[in-house]
Amino acid sequence: MLNSIRVTNFHSIGETQALSLEVTKKDILDNSTLPTNVDKGLNLVSCIVGHNASGKTNILKALTFLNWFVTNSYEANLDEIPLDKHKLWLDKPTKFELNFIDRGVNYFYSLELDTHTVISEYFGKKIARGFTRIFEYTRVGDEWKFKSPELEINSVDLKRFKERKRVSVLSSLVQLGYIKAVDFFENFYSNVNRRGMLGNHNFDELFDLSGHLNEDRDLLSRLSGFIKEVDLGVDGFGFREVVLKSKSEEDSNKYQILEAIHRSTKGEFKLDFFEESNGTQQSISLLTKLLPILNSGGLVIVDEIEAGLHPYVVRKIVGLFETKETNPQNAQLIFSTHQHMLLNDRTKTQIFLVEKDVDSFESEIYRLDDVEDVRNDENYFQKYITGVYGATPKIYFF
Repeated sequence: MLNSIRVTNFHSIGETQALSLEVTKKDILDNSTLPTNVDKGLNLVSCIVGHNASGKTNILKALTFLNWFVTNSYEANLDEIPLDKHKLWLDKPTKFELNFIDRGVNYFYSLELDTHTVISEYFGKKIARGFTRIFEYTRVGDEWKFKSPELEINSVDLKRFKERKRVSVLSSLVQLGYIKAVDFFENFYSNVNRRGMLGNHNFDELFDLSGHLNEDRDLLSRLSGFIKEVDLGVDGFGFREVVLKSKSEEDSNKYQILEAIHRSTKGEFKLDFFEESNGTQQSISLLTKLLPILNSGGLVIVDEIEAGLHPYVVRKIVGLFETKETNPQNAQLIFSTHQHMLLNDRTKTQIFLVEKDVDSFESEIYRLDDVEDVRNDENYFQKYITGVYGATPKIYFF
């Protein structure tokens, strides 16, 4: 579970910005915040708002980049780290600090890097009086220092770590079996990448989605049950076999394509995924990713969660994270939105606002409870759109 992330020099973020999901006991007002000990809790649902180009997506990109780098850099064979610094901070390094809980243990991970070198990396776990390191290293030019009080790394691997300047050592240690895979990084879904929110559905995704649902009939059943509850006119799902032929008949491949079944008093018909409305496609695609993480626990990142969806459908999807029945493993959801009526479903510790300073062109992130005199019984929607909390555009109408 994510406790917090701190980010320095990444896309529109210059000075260090933090996204903390930790709350005090008095701020635990409903099931969308999980008590973690006698006096603290963690948000299961967090909402990010702000005007266009303020940097909302960039804090989500930070989580996505960090997850990708830790899980994939060992095998990626990078000529350059795909890192996007603030355009006015190009001579400074980027830094991430991540505080999270995995299998009941509180961990702290930090990473400092530029596009050609990982400068420092630290991974530690919490003890009574702070954190004890699992490993730590720093790199200054050709000098490389690695320390680990509990891991015995052979000399060949240590040399490899030193030479591979664009690789996370945590990624290497997991891949080489020195450390068990960290569930926090494995149970993760994000709909953003380096360039922003992922685009419209394509045929490759249709084949992947259809194959996945065809193999996992329990997931298909759960998806079908949810889709029926949101009044999309879909009564169930089936599959249609298609054959994709190549120049050689021997190389032809068979695929199962998802079909939606529609029933009425006048009869029944079926539509392929791409024949459905954009909202139905979006619901099916998003839920196929979310439902497994709800079942196993993990972190879900969704930029512009309302894309193609009615506000009531969005509320229903967000509501999956708010009850033990549908979220038994305490999966967390962080989403951005321009559907500001959704703010009234959240508490003040679950709402984050982002705005960009007009002088420095740097994004500032703050939680609503940091704004003075905000109460839990306020109409957050009304006050936000009238500009009381900030993070709204200054538009001049003629």
